[in-house]
Amino acid sequence: MTDHSPHSLYLHVPFCVSKCSYCDFNSHIGLEGLFESYSRALVCEIRLWGRELGAPRLDTVFIGGGTPSRVPAEHIRAALDAVRESFDLAPTAEVTLEANPQSAESDKMEAWLEAGVNRLSLGFQSLDSDALGFLERAHTADEAVDVFGRARTAGFGNVSCDLIFAIPGLTTSRWEEVLAAVLQLGPDHVSAYELTPEAGTRLGADVASGKTLMPDDEVKLEQYAAAARLLAAAGLARYEVSNWARPGRECRHNIAYWSGVPYAAAGAGAHAFLFAGSSPSWLRETRTQGAVTARQWNLTNPAAYIAAVRDHGHAQAGHEWLDLPTTVGDLMMMGLRMPSGVDLGAASRRFGIDIGDVLGTKVDELVGAGLLHRDGQMVAATERGMLVLNCVVAEFVGVQARRQLAVPLTLV
Repeated sequence: MTDHSPHSLYLHVPFCVSKCSYCDFNSHIGLEGLFESYSRALVCEIRLWGRELGAPRLDTVFIGGGTPSRVPAEHIRAALDAVRESFDLAPTAEVTLEANPQSAESDKMEAWLEAGVNRLSLGFQSLDSDALGFLERAHTADEAVDVFGRARTAGFGNVSCDLIFAIPGLTTSRWEEVLAAVLQLGPDHVSAYELTPEAGTRLGADVASGKTLMPDDEVKLEQYAAAARLLAAAGLARYEVSNWARPGRECRHNIAYWSGVPYAAAGAGAHAFLFAGSSPSWLRETRTQGAVTARQWNLTNPAAYIAAVRDHGHAQAGHEWLDLPTTVGDLMMMGLRMPSGVDLGAASRRFGIDIGDVLGTKVDELVGAGLLHRDGQMVAATERGMLVLNCVVAEFVGVQARRQLAVPLTLV
């Protein structure tokens, strides 16, 4: 029988020192007074998920935000203690914590390691002072470099660095210098994301009003290509559109997202993806006819989240049940972000049907157009397909693609 239980758990810590102009994540500033009560609520929700799901084995845990490193280290320990008490945490589980340079003191790092964190994701974003200023980051380049060294000294053998390109004023040559400086540190993993002005952010408003002019598509593609070239030369292989890693250091938690397998989530604004047969009771009782999977999201306001967990045990704000074609479309949309592509055989076994019957002739059409290639049950984007990836995935999700010759990969 196919196991549809989630084997990955996401935990959200929504607190930050400041709100960056480009950030559209659920993050809040000035709420230090809620740290203690939020920690208790998060522990309660973790325990509820464990009971509802039958304490499945967890292969990955990811503590994101916000800025998880902002809260006292004992709160991270409390959350991970609750995970171990409520789930079967695998001895080889990947446990990631996101940290920003200004809140990752050495004593905290040692405490995180003792609590069970074994992978650190550092929010560098850049090592260029002007770029950091534009992004309104609270740390300097020197502080970022210093925190990497402290992470190694503390004992972290798996450290990732997040970077952003296509920043107004950041030339391609300067971007290459930033990449070279980061690579000199010896990270195990690098994420390089294009700066995107999202609706509802201050950056989005500034771009919409004409106050801020973003780099054009040619520059974006040029800077992405520079990242791909330099990271590959340093021994980091691209395993997803925006992520590179040394062999064996790929983020297993994110691969779970991209592979279309279920995952649980706790915390304010956290999103979960679950199969019908292994969903919690409050979600399962709302299942619609023909639905096979569901998305669920929690209340975003920390105080409202705390109150909901206190009153109901969970903090669901909404959910959406998905039928098989929608679920398969999402699987293709996410899986094609990885150069390895989508394993149609594994997906067919997961759903108990032939996925090819759901996809119809679409894969063959895109193979014929030179946008996908197929090797047995593996389907992946070609180099040409990667350049217009948003158009390719739109064919699977029923969205009319915006036709153009080249689209920066990270716009997908």
